[in-house]
Amino acid sequence: MELQRKEIRLPLGACVGPDQRPLYGYSDPIPADCAGGLALHKALKGSRWKWMVTHEASGLSLDIIGAMTKARALDHMQQALALPFDWTGGAAQTIQALKESRGIVDAMRRIGTHDN
Repeated sequence: MELQRKEIRLPLGACVGPDQRPLYGYSDPIPADCAGGLALHKALKGSRWKWMVTHEASGLSLDIIGAMTKARALDHMQQALALPFDWTGGAAQTIQALKESRGIVDAMRRIGTHDN
């Protein structure tokens, strides 16, 4: 897996209204290491983790596989990318696919089992 350094903006608050805009707008651009539709970045203030994995196209935080160290979060991201799931889809497509893919969600929970 080759990581590509990018700047991403994350939605702040729930997406609301007909155009599904974040309630509090978007974060300032933050640096992230991206691959296969997922992004690894430092967590925003208020997160329980120091490092987060996010679906790049939607900004959907995959909190279940966040971690306290970058190495652990990167390992979780690599495991998520190895699942039989297409992370490169758009926001609506990916969220709908996750709703319909209980096995993927269960696998993500297993990946995110923390012992630190």
